[in-house]
Amino acid sequence: MVGQRLQKYISSWGLDPGDVPKVITIFLGAKYVTLGVFVLVGTRFQPLRRVFPKRRTVTSAWSQVKSRLAAGRPQSTPEEGGWYEWASDRYWQMSDKIQARLQTNRWWMSLAERTGQNPTRLVLGVAEGTLLCKLTYPLWGPFELWAILYTLKQRSIHTPHGSEGPDGDLMEQYTHAAAAAEDAQDLSPGPL
Repeated sequence: MVGQRLQKYISSWGLDPGDVPKVITIFLGAKYVTLGVFVLVGTRFQPLRRVFPKRRTVTSAWSQVKSRLAAGRPQSTPEEGGWYEWASDRYWQMSDKIQARLQTNRWWMSLAERTGQNPTRLVLGVAEGTLLCKLTYPLWGPFELWAILYTLKQRSIHTPHGSEGPDGDLMEQYTHAAAAAEDAQDLSPGPL
């Protein structure tokens, strides 16, 4: 079902259904590059920590607001929680979960030591970058797919039918290069 929808969408761009694997591969590569960028931004700037301060700060600020409102108008108290407190709790829950996973990973700990960063700050930055990437996927995901399809469409318009690039069929060139490499291996006197 999903594959059929993707094939229809790619066909609506004027591309062949055979381009589906190419589009998926490029999209997955772009997705992981984007994740890497978000992890770097999260590690360097920690933007979500500015939006969702520490739990005690949120609780104490909320308690102050509740006490002020309760003193002024006792009949209309605000509902408990709200979307901000829910989002803050959810952020901290997911951040703690990712942080616990990464702190047990030797690779991340050795990376923190090699880069000279505080391991806790690095792990929290990776968690923030991952969460930010997932939260903003509805914004950048469709844009990346559009950019990939637009680029492939422009490429197919400017290249002759049946050729991958300006020098002819890429698969044919690869086959000739592989055959030449095999011949060179057969003719060589031994391992280099």
